[in-house]
Amino acid sequence: MIREKIDEIKKTENQAENKIRESKSEAETIISDAEREAEEIIEKAKEKAGEEVEEEIKKEKERAKKKADEILNNSKKEAREIKEEGEEKLEKAIDEVYKSVIGE
Repeated sequence: MIREKIDEIKKTENQAENKIRESKSEAETIISDAEREAEEIIEKAKEKAGEEVEEEIKKEKERAKKKADEILNNSKKEAREIKEEGEEKLEKAIDEVYKSVIGE
């Protein structure tokens, strides 16, 4: 009778040890899967963030180019106006010099 009880206790202990090993194995699998999933989520987030950053950089470059073109066009316009004004003044100056030399 005592022998049966001891065998029963050993059997229960073995079952408990097996259950503990199975639980540890299952926990390790769950942790491993969770880590892998977390890495995948992080990678996807990095890719998405990278794409968003690239898109924002592209937009900023386009805005900068547009602003640069606008400034260039305005500068060209101002340069033309200054040149035209200079040419008018030059013609007037030439006329004044001519008149003073000729005596008109």
